[in-house]
Amino acid sequence: MNSHLSGIIQPLTKKRIGENKVDRIVDDILSIFTAADENGARGFLPVFCAVSLSRVPVVPDKVSEMAVAKAELAAQKEQVSIVVNSLSPEETGSVTSRETT
Repeated sequence: MNSHLSGIIQPLTKKRIGENKVDRIVDDILSIFTAADENGARGFLPVFCAVSLSRVPVVPDKVSEMAVAKAELAAQKEQVSIVVNSLSPEETGSVTSRETT
């Protein structure tokens, strides 16, 4: 964590116990966002935090950006295969001989 951000947030973090614990924790979180925003440190805040990685939702492959890239790559490979397979042996040889000269 950025030391500037740490100095802003540290006084706002407290171990909460007792009644209305959740309400006070939410107030603390909002105070952290307010302090970071007022001090121009909002860009240093983490995008996502979790106490337990088992609680982090898993994004299915079919909706991830990597899956989209894989699908596009597979489509490109298929198109190249179709073009290569449609060439006659004479055309393939002439392309190869042009590339080597």
